[in-house]
Amino acid sequence: VNGYPVTRLLESFKGCTKLTKVTLPENLTAIGNYVFYNCYNLTEVNIPDSVTSIGNYAFYSCDKLTKVDIPDCVTSIGDYAFHSCNILSDITLPSALTSIGEYAFEYCYGIESLIFPEGLKTIGRVAFYGCEGITSVVIPDSITVIEASTFSNCENLAYVTIPNSVTTISISAFSYCTSLETID
Repeated sequence: VNGYPVTRLLESFKGCTKLTKVTLPENLTAIGNYVFYNCYNLTEVNIPDSVTSIGNYAFYSCDKLTKVDIPDCVTSIGDYAFHSCNILSDITLPSALTSIGEYAFEYCYGIESLIFPEGLKTIGRVAFYGCEGITSVVIPDSITVIEASTFSNCENLAYVTIPNSVTTISISAFSYCTSLETID
């Protein structure tokens, strides 16, 4: 901006309800908390490869967001980061990702498939609650705890693979997954 490199965004565009498309600057390293919170009409966001973290509530309630390409350098996705992005259907979790925050993708009804990277250490509680489109989940070997209500109310979840590394499956982790047929 005006010759100065923008490396972080902090609550920058919260509530900009007419915002539809965003191309973030190439030297951006962090999308902070609440940056696009309640940007109801945001349909497209281009995140540069330089970004390493997505903060809490960053894209909360971006109702029209359908696709997000998260760069491979991102190591953390904050609490409520994509909460209530109702039609978000195309999301690829980056290979460097180590943590997914609490409620991060709750009520993202459109997500159909999830491939968790092998280095993922934590999936926060209620992270994928109510993601009705998900049909199968393979938990990576790097996970030891499946937190409370992580996959609750994923009505179409039919297959779950849980590795031997998991020592704790918390309360309601898979409650009301009414299509669940197989747990390996």
